[in-house]
Amino acid sequence: MLAVFKNNCKRLWEEKMYLVISLILMMAAVSAAILLTTGIETKGNIALVAPDQQVLSESDSALLANPYFNVTVLEKAPETSALVQSRYDAVITTNSDGNDEITTIKNMAFKTMLESALTNPDGFVPDDSQVRQTGTNIMGFMMMFLLMQGVLYARFFAEDKEKHLIKRIALSPIPFIQYILGHGAFIFIIIAVPSFLVVGAVALMGIDIGFSLPVYAGLIGVLALLSTAFYF
Repeated sequence: MLAVFKNNCKRLWEEKMYLVISLILMMAAVSAAILLTTGIETKGNIALVAPDQQVLSESDSALLANPYFNVTVLEKAPETSALVQSRYDAVITTNSDGNDEITTIKNMAFKTMLESALTNPDGFVPDDSQVRQTGTNIMGFMMMFLLMQGVLYARFFAEDKEKHLIKRIALSPIPFIQYILGHGAFIFIIIAVPSFLVVGAVALMGIDIGFSLPVYAGLIGVLALLSTAFYF
């Protein structure tokens, strides 16, 4: 088993470009997941109706500075078709009594969120309970590469089959199960260890990775095990 593992390591070193490419793709996946998660998510495109020379209310002015909304100030209210075409998610107009009127074809939850932003602009924090967080995004981005690597590194086993080396090993005094386990251990370790090191390096840099390192070790281990099982 150990001899098979060492032999595969030597074979991989001769073709180390595959390992380098896998590490680069893994680092790119983790970086993309972190960047997409940490960016502020826009909650909607809002049309704020302010006829010429009309002074915006305090709440409307605060909405302009709110990073969660893209607000466009218009002199005239857009047609309803603009809402249907999703050019705007809502239209805010100020009534004669000074109160804001919200027009939207979205659900009531969106309208309630917008009302909350107008009522309490300084303390407004959107509900992100349904938003994918950093750890979920990182594992989602890594999953495809983890599963693909099983096929990549199992090619040494495929080469042995093509060259009929397996028949010679099966007829030798070496237990065949040790040969299989050697390949399996190699694939599992070469997938799991570098991937975990990438995540660990990001954590050591002080970047929020969502889950703890032991949780990542378990999740990566499960995916590496599934990826390894593909070659049997």
